[in-house]
Amino acid sequence: MSCSVYDFRITISPKDLSYMDVISCLKGIAKQFIFQLEKGEKTEKLHYQGRCSLIKKKRPNLATKLFLEAFKKYLDGVSWYFKP
Repeated sequence: MSCSVYDFRITISPKDLSYMDVISCLKGIAKQFIFQLEKGEKTEKLHYQGRCSLIKKKRPNLATKLFLEAFKKYLDGVSWYFKP
């Protein structure tokens, strides 16, 4: 059974994705969010790491669709991960 949740941890690996791009994508789906650009300890890859609180509670599978829609402009160059 899957429960509905508001809060998600997110990791977004940018490929020409700016800080402002991430903000513009999250603004339509999240009421609150915080993230920062980090460098992986092992891989040394740059990525954004953070948390977001959705505007409306969603089940994880529906939240996946929401994130895909929000980042569709950047899907070719962006990999992302989120977990409730």
